[in-house]
Amino acid sequence: MRRAFQRTGGARPRRGSPGFTLPDVLVALGIFLLVSAVVVGVYLMSLRMWRDGSTQVLLQRKVAAAMQRMVQGQRGLDESRQHGLREATAITVVDPQTVEFTSGVDGVTRRFYLYGNEIFYDPDVSSSDVSKEDTIYDPSRVQEATVTTDYRTDLEFTACADGTIEIRLAGEERMRDRWINAALVTRVRARN
Repeated sequence: MRRAFQRTGGARPRRGSPGFTLPDVLVALGIFLLVSAVVVGVYLMSLRMWRDGSTQVLLQRKVAAAMQRMVQGQRGLDESRQHGLREATAITVVDPQTVEFTSGVDGVTRRFYLYGNEIFYDPDVSSSDVSKEDTIYDPSRVQEATVTTDYRTDLEFTACADGTIEIRLAGEERMRDRWINAALVTRVRARN
């Protein structure tokens, strides 16, 4: 046995298997936790940005659909026409949130107005039948059967000196600690 010891250069063989010491394991664990925290932080930030962006896109679509409905009108499935400001022969701003217009198709006076946070279309101002009014913008309906109360709507009609009517429509929705908004502005002139 003495000769084997001398052949190895005087070093005695170690007992047990080689491995990591406790400081090695703690350093590796610390680096792993640091990298994991950075990855999770980036993921959560990206998720928040995606959610805010998709909420703003949805809100922009709703605002654009309401603006198009007011300006262009809408054709129903049965080819009946819901009239818009572009075909009006006369447009009157009643107050900043209400506009009345006379249809160029049938001469009936109609109205768009803001009530609370919803925009309504009244197909005949002379009639007191409220059941015929149509909601063209309701920001509380996010999806089917989902109602949110964290929203604001602003609609403003302004008669300009050049004879046009400026329409400003803005919708906002609260996302936790801040508001996401979408706004459109357009001008329309009565046909003569």
